[in-house]
Amino acid sequence: MALKLVGTITAKIKVDGQEEEIVIAASDFSLEEGDMRHIGDGDYQYEALYIYHGDDAEISFQATNFKGKVSVYPYSTSGDIEILEDDLSVEGLDYEEDDYF
Repeated sequence: MALKLVGTITAKIKVDGQEEEIVIAASDFSLEEGDMRHIGDGDYQYEALYIYHGDDAEISFQATNFKGKVSVYPYSTSGDIEILEDDLSVEGLDYEEDDYF
């Protein structure tokens, strides 16, 4: 794996008409997809899709690692959830493209 998810998200979620504040740890997200993708000129980057599946809400986002440069894309949410504090980060790990082919 060429990316490592660390940290937490604090969110407000509405469950059965009641709002509650929850802390979602990096370990609560699942890696739904993660693989190398050809981006042209013989270059490849590692791409990952992370998803948190709550009972009444979901948070998902993508991250990429291209030669050690990590990019994290905006969150997508579904359900009645509001992100209050974001301390989640994605760290790039060294990888060999040959390991994926």
